[in-house]
Amino acid sequence: AATGAELTTLSGHGDWVNQGVWNRNGNRILTASDDGTARVWDVGTGQELLALSNHTAWVETAIWNIDESRILTASGDSTARVWDAAGGAELLTLSGHVDEVNQAIWNGDESRILTASGDSTARVWDADSGAELIVLSGHTGPVLQAHWNTDESRIVTASADGTARVWDADSGAELIALTVRAGAVLDAVWSGDGTRIVTVGCDEESFGECHVGSTTIWDAVQAQELVALVGHTDSVLRATWSSDDSQILTASADGTARVWETGTGRGLVILAGHTGPIRHAVWNAGETRILSVSDDGTARVWDPTTGAELPPLVGHAAPVSQISQSTDGSRILTSGSDGTARVWDAESGIEVLGLSGHSGRTIQAIWNADETRILTTDDGGATTVWDAESGTAIVALVGHTDFVRQAIWNADETRILTASADGTARVWDAIDGANLLTLVGHFDFVWRATWNADETRILTASGDGSARLWDASTGTELMVLVGHTDRVLQAAWNADETRILTVSSDRTARVWDAETGAELVTLVGHTEALLSGVWNSQGTRILTGSDGRTAWVWDAETGDELVGLIGHEQAIVQASWNADETLILTAGGDDTTRVWDAETGAVLAILTGHSEAILQAVWNDDESRILTASGDGTARQWYAQMEDLLTAACRQAPRNMTLEEWRHFIGDEPYRLTCPNLPDPN
Repeated sequence: AATGAELTTLSGHGDWVNQGVWNRNGNRILTASDDGTARVWDVGTGQELLALSNHTAWVETAIWNIDESRILTASGDSTARVWDAAGGAELLTLSGHVDEVNQAIWNGDESRILTASGDSTARVWDADSGAELIVLSGHTGPVLQAHWNTDESRIVTASADGTARVWDADSGAELIALTVRAGAVLDAVWSGDGTRIVTVGCDEESFGECHVGSTTIWDAVQAQELVALVGHTDSVLRATWSSDDSQILTASADGTARVWETGTGRGLVILAGHTGPIRHAVWNAGETRILSVSDDGTARVWDPTTGAELPPLVGHAAPVSQISQSTDGSRILTSGSDGTARVWDAESGIEVLGLSGHSGRTIQAIWNADETRILTTDDGGATTVWDAESGTAIVALVGHTDFVRQAIWNADETRILTASADGTARVWDAIDGANLLTLVGHFDFVWRATWNADETRILTASGDGSARLWDASTGTELMVLVGHTDRVLQAAWNADETRILTVSSDRTARVWDAETGAELVTLVGHTEALLSGVWNSQGTRILTGSDGRTAWVWDAETGDELVGLIGHEQAIVQASWNADETLILTAGGDDTTRVWDAETGAVLAILTGHSEAILQAVWNDDESRILTASGDGTARQWYAQMEDLLTAACRQAPRNMTLEEWRHFIGDEPYRLTCPNLPDPN
């Protein structure tokens, strides 16, 4: 429970693994698969011990009885079956459903079995004879899950008809119905005390795909919604309460399992590593490990942690495009494609301010110098200035007719410069929002616009393949830098403003004389479009990132390749130096952020946990943390220094590692106490 390391992989099923459960002492695991079998495995070795193979269609669920002498399975062949757990012999077949059986469970004394079926019913059976006792009928769609409460007086069912229903377990009468906002209820589970029910599914779909997973906690008597657990970016398939009802473990089609605090809805842990949807995730008896099973054909055992990764910032309902931290490190600002910008407490990860009002995706959010105001842009053409304390909109800059890609204040914050997909850049009065200047000349998107140091000139980069220099007072076009054969995504002066760097989709970056417009150097070597490019502080080197999964450091005078950063499995969206230029930080489309040695190109750290592309990665001011924004709808903070990570881990851990744990996780390195203030278990 201290490292988040994967311990065992169980491989052998010939198709999707739908479920996995521990036995009581944690030395065996039972799995159910689309290959028509259920299997028992040895946890320590990963060896297969038993295969149950009489079903004629997929096996959806498999569970042991209390003394682990029998196994109960539910199958797509419309039956549930009971098996001898020692030899694998079939003991009982429950026949009566006319569609697939999605679930089968025993009651406490194992005298009855409850099944849920695609025929829109749940049924109660005599566990000895197989006789049908009760039919729960009322749902208008498949019943996906059914559960008794603790005293077995009530049954909750989850259905594709968008409801969960509570029934009297003796009479079969319907008591209450819980109706979700959208889509099917994929599971509904009682809390241990029977006062609450958690439902899971999908909150938002478009074109048949889920974009926002749904996990909701309800009052089980009043049918009132209590807490929503927000963060999964695809359907939530299963939910499990902890033994004391203080936490919920969810499994999602987004490939992650997550642990949540039930009182506040705060996300505690994200388990990322599966390459397909996670069908089920459960704690072991002591809740020190978690077992997950996935469509990637594997079951995985996790040792969850709350110490290694700082709290994720969960709340955006769509990709997070930008992230920054306040000067004092106490707050984090994010912008998201859900049309909002949000301010978060950096330590707790709790949202403290939401800026909502944009009609489209929010492209950017930045603070002004004293962090009293926030400047945002969106894809509807709007730019807005907000009060950073109250969240009130102060000034609206109206005039662009397409999305605003970028907006920046000038040095004294009296003016704002915007770049837009309508082909123009504009200068605005930052106080009253008046349009002071419009730069017209580009005939495609303007991707970037910047002032020079004394604000006498403006430099723009455009999708028309050019960069242009403008008089910042009159708007007169002074120079056009032409030579690229595709979009120019970025343009930047070096420190003394004698040269200009442009970055293009034509696979090159180019250096130009800032006075004459003459092309000085062409950086050729990338095999795909360039996505980013920056000068170092002295103007002697250039760092580029590309769609071809590589970043390069170049000699700015000769154009020679100096260092290659190779390791990302997809596009490098962004690359930047740290303050002393000894390290490089890259954001990748492969869901990872990486830290590199700037001189050798050696990878020093890989930050994994996001489930979609990293759209931005930045250091905070003192470089103690790294902030990431991702397409999975979350922003995260990471410790940049091992010392800080160890300090945080020692705050969470109850003791030091045992010798056995040290050998397993660390290897042959001599044992030492990593947390001197904690007990030595040896």
